[in-house]
Amino acid sequence: MKKRYNFDSPKNVKIKETLVDREVLLNQTFLVETLLEQGIIDISEIENFRNNETGEYKEIFEWWLISDWLAYNLRKYKEPIIQNEYGTWWGRTTTGQKIINDSIIDKICYDLEILEGQKNEWNI
Repeated sequence: MKKRYNFDSPKNVKIKETLVDREVLLNQTFLVETLLEQGIIDISEIENFRNNETGEYKEIFEWWLISDWLAYNLRKYKEPIIQNEYGTWWGRTTTGQKIINDSIIDKICYDLEILEGQKNEWNI
């Protein structure tokens, strides 16, 4: 994001809410952690689990069931993803705020040019 942009204008909040409501399906933290603990899902299935710069594992606070479309877009930013025959989950590395306030959602919306005043602005 090259210039300052108001991601929190009323219109952009509505756009981000619409995207999140459509693409982020359900918090399944307990389920995914249980599947990992029981070895049903292996830790090696977590894509982008290591930080490429430091080599350290990312701290995942929550697991969200998401659409394949959102997984595709989150991969572009090296977000943790599990995708297998059981489902597609995003390992959220922030917590304590609404998902629409995560910077990764700002980046996706901005790069898709769907925000207010952009080429593909969503009319909501």
